[in-house]
Amino acid sequence: KEQYTQLDQLDYLTAIFGGNVKIKTVYGWENIDLEPGTQSGHEMRLFNLGLTSQYSRRKGDHVQLY
Repeated sequence: KEQYTQLDQLDYLTAIFGGNVKIKTVYGWENIDLEPGTQSGHEMRLFNLGLTSQYSRRKGDHVQLY
């Protein structure tokens, strides 16, 4: 299953020039690199970091919204 979260605070300089952002997933904190010029509403998909399916034991994706 997919899990959607939205980043509460994003420094505008990090959005413009890019940088490292720390986000919380189901499995703990992950550091991701944000590309320069990231726009509001951008989605970043983190594969296999979402919720585990109760039927197939397969991990879903974590989708981070900016």
